[in-house]
Amino acid sequence: MGLDHSFYRPPSISQLAHYASQVPDDFHICPKAWEGITIPAYADHPRYGGKAGNPNPRFLDAAWCDEMVLRPVREGLGTRTGGVLPALDGQTPIYVLANNRAEGNAPATIQAIVDGLTPPE
Repeated sequence: MGLDHSFYRPPSISQLAHYASQVPDDFHICPKAWEGITIPAYADHPRYGGKAGNPNPRFLDAAWCDEMVLRPVREGLGTRTGGVLPALDGQTPIYVLANNRAEGNAPATIQAIVDGLTPPE
């Protein structure tokens, strides 16, 4: 089962633990990674406030990803973690994520699942 809302705001450990308690032991939950890590720039939209239209300084930041996404997923979902879905924006080649991981700049503690977005033309 996927969690789409985690793209817009990182879920808390207690929220993820609540979800995990609602499903059988062999059921896996795959939350989307928070956009605060997966988008290279913030859209020019009021919901982003002062960040609107600016580059994202935390784009694919491994330490920030571990703190804001992976640790809560590990602690909240535990054995019910099916992987984390890095919903990239279609402008970021997936090899950027793969290269960061290969170079040791991305945590390898939780499987990343690729979202098949249409590549830019």
